[in-house]
This record gives sequence, C-alpha cells and structure tokens, in this order.
Amino acid sequence: MANAVIPRKAPTQGGASSFIDFSVDTPALNGFADATGAACVQSGGAALCSMTGGAAGTHFGVKLEKVSGTWDLSDQCIAFDAEFLNAGAGNAGYGQKGIFPEMWLCMDSGTTFTNYVRFPNMGSSYNKIPGRMTILAPAGKFTTIGGTPNLKAVKRVEIRLQRQATAVQALHQVKIYKIYQRAMSRAKIMISFDDQYSTAYSAAMPYMAAFGWTGTMYAQANGAGASGRMTWTDLQSMADAGWAIGAPNLSHSPFVLPLTLSWSAGLVTATVSAAGVDHGLASGQLIPIVGAYEPEFNGMYQITVTGANTFTYAQAATPVNTTASGFPCIEWMNDAQIKANVQGGLRAVSKNLRGANVLPEIFSYANGAFSDLVVAQMAESGVLSARTTSTGAFPGLGAFAYCTEAWNLNPYRLPSFQIDGSTTAAQILAAVDMAIQYGAALEIYGHQVGAGGDIAAVEFNAACDGIRARELSGYCDVINKRQFHRLF
Repeated sequence: MANAVIPRKAPTQGGASSFIDFSVDTPALNGFADATGAACVQSGGAALCSMTGGAAGTHFGVKLEKVSGTWDLSDQCIAFDAEFLNAGAGNAGYGQKGIFPEMWLCMDSGTTFTNYVRFPNMGSSYNKIPGRMTILAPAGKFTTIGGTPNLKAVKRVEIRLQRQATAVQALHQVKIYKIYQRAMSRAKIMISFDDQYSTAYSAAMPYMAAFGWTGTMYAQANGAGASGRMTWTDLQSMADAGWAIGAPNLSHSPFVLPLTLSWSAGLVTATVSAAGVDHGLASGQLIPIVGAYEPEFNGMYQITVTGANTFTYAQAATPVNTTASGFPCIEWMNDAQIKANVQGGLRAVSKNLRGANVLPEIFSYANGAFSDLVVAQMAESGVLSARTTSTGAFPGLGAFAYCTEAWNLNPYRLPSFQIDGSTTAAQILAAVDMAIQYGAALEIYGHQVGAGGDIAAVEFNAACDGIRARELSGYCDVINKRQFHRLF
C-alpha cells in the first residue's frame, strides 16, 4: 500500500451515544475561562459560550462535572456538536473566524488538574464550516497528559475555545450541543463522477465491478449523448448495474461566482476565483457581494470593471482583514432562477431514467459553489444532500471529509475530495487513510479516467487496489451515495 494505515482495532459501525446533552444538562464556566467577558448559558438547546474580547490565546467555553460517579471513556472516540456563530452583520451562517477548540478529560473535581488528558487545537478549519458540525477527538490522539489519568473514571469534561491572533472580531459565540462517546465508525468511501463522461462507463465501472463496488454518477441532463459523454441508455445500464444516479443543476451554470476580495485605501479589488471565468459584468452595475466573514466587504456595490476577471468597488471602512475570509461571491441567480435550475435537473433525470438507484435528489453543485440562498432552495426542492468543493470539514481532514455520525447536520454543504489532472493514487490513498483514522465519510470524485482525463487509468486502478486492501482489512466500506443515505 502506498500509505500505511495506522494500526488499531477495526471500529464498529455507528453506536454513538451522547453522554452530555446541553439541552438538559446545565453548563458551567471553569477556571480556564480567562477571556474578557467570558460567559456560558443554556440557550436554544445548547451551551452558548461567548466572549467579548481578549488577547490571542485566551479561553472561553464550557464544562460539565458528573455529580456522582464517573464516566468510562476508555478506548472510545469522543466527539462534540458545535456551531460557530458569527455576530457580524451579513455573516449569519458562515461560522466564526479565529477560534480553535480543545477538549480536556479530567479525573479531578472543581478546578483541579492533577490527572487529565488534553486534545489541543483540534484543527484550524472550523471557520470554514457554516452551520452545526461534529468535531472528533479520536481515542489515543491526546497529546498532553497530566499525572496518572484513568479514562475509566472521568469526572469532568471541558471544551475550551481559544481565541487566535487571526480572530476578525471581538465578540465570539459558539454553541455546544452534545458530547458523544463511541463516535467512531468504519470509514465510508464513495467514488463518484460528474457529467457522464464515457470513460466512467468504459474504464472506471468495470474495474470497480471486479471488487463488487458501485459508484455514483451525477448526470448533467443537457450533456447526455454529447461527444465523449454517456447516452441515457448508458446511464440506465449504469443504474441497472447498481450505480446511484444523482443530478447537478440543469443549466450546469454555477449558482454563485466565488471571488477573492482585497482592500486597499478605500477600494476593494474583486478577482474571480475560478481560473479563466469571465465575470461578464459592466462598469456601473450594482452587484450584491455576500459570504465574506468581514461584514465590511458584503453589500450592494456599484462596480468598475478592470478586466475580464476583475472589478473594483469603493468601500471606505477599513476591514479587520484586508483580504476577505470566508466564501465571498456574487449571487448570479435569484430565488426563482435557482429553484428552476434545481428542479429542472431533478426532473430531467427522473424523466429519462428508471429504477431504485435513480435518485436525482442526491445533488452536486456545478463548480461546487453555493450560498445561503442556494442552501435554502435545496430543502424547498426536496433535495436530500448536496455535494460541494467549497467547504471544509473537521480536524486534519482539510476540505474533503465529513463525520458519518453527523453528516446530516449540514446535508447541503457536504465536502469532497476532487481528482484533477495531477492527482495520484498515493494522494487518494492518503485521503482514505485520514478518513479511516477519523471514521469519516469520504466522497472522491472526478470526471474522466484515462488519457486526457483527470487521472491516468493506471493511477485510478492503483487507488482502487489500495482502497480494496483497506476494505479487506476491515478499515472501511466502499459504498455509493444511495447506500450512504440508506445507512441513516
């Protein structure tokens, strides 16, 4: 195998249970809360942790101490559900910037730290996650030990939220909902393709079939039967062979246009993030900018076009960061246009294909881009889940994996690992190994296999061989997106 899997007992599927639920358990601050205005109250079925200021490295957060007895958390994976709120105007749903969570398991009461273990700085990607998510602390991954800890007798659990130097605002709010044990599950590996290129049918499908695997195809209705693409007959054969068939938006045009924004001397320069994409705008237009964490970048602005991929707009207030964080973009389509595109894509697949594996409600965003307006339309249109390339996930996994126990907390923002022209089998297997370590779900997707495609056939086959070895060793299951939905 190209990458060695970290040896451990093969995990069982599911079984997670919450042992702390802040909708009923009363949260409390502890001695670690040294940030200015640190507070913790019960609110909206969660512990609402907040601070109003403080230097980098200061903490706020929540603790719960078992009144009588202790928790046995030995050889278990611990996790907690969190929602990183952004109080800045125009940023609802885009997560907090500059907060690192930590978890402490203490065997002592009160504020004593004689015997404990610590999971420090559990990733730096949480500012990328809009909405509620699960953060994992796998068994054996703590890096700090005090005294002689006994994980069979945990008395106190603390979630510490540390303010970083990169924090973009003084007010920080984080909701902690539940803390789980037995959160680890076998990794779920999915292999998907977009836009029905013929090589998925002629090269990937038969090689995967030799292992008993089926994948997922996101069928772009307007491209069926085009040169180098599968016909509806091919797609029906794929569905009959067990592949899940989903859909992207009908026009295959991105719902939003991602931007890179930078500020200097009262002027914001906007650059189209997608290489080679012409924004098609004209000087003097009023353009809605959304999705930046820093509220000063967002709003309706009159633009001056400076190039096919760039434009500027005046914004006098100095933002906290001169380069925008988050997912700044232009919302190209209004609500009615988004709805027509989503529902049109679903109808086109349903009209041309039959069978239980035809599930167009498993959606893929064109170009991976979305906004809160798009997410709202997903639910209204009956979409089960939507895959993107624009969000991260949880510790150590960059932008391509999500927790199998809590994926449905953000079903319309599911991230993925993209195969592109330079991807190798070793890179795919490294992603698989990371997903195995965290018991995560990993959706690997591309477009074409073979000469001129995203990945050479020899590399794709080698990746499949490596995944198969891990599956036979009991570390993961290879499933398609329909099977994944049926697990829950």
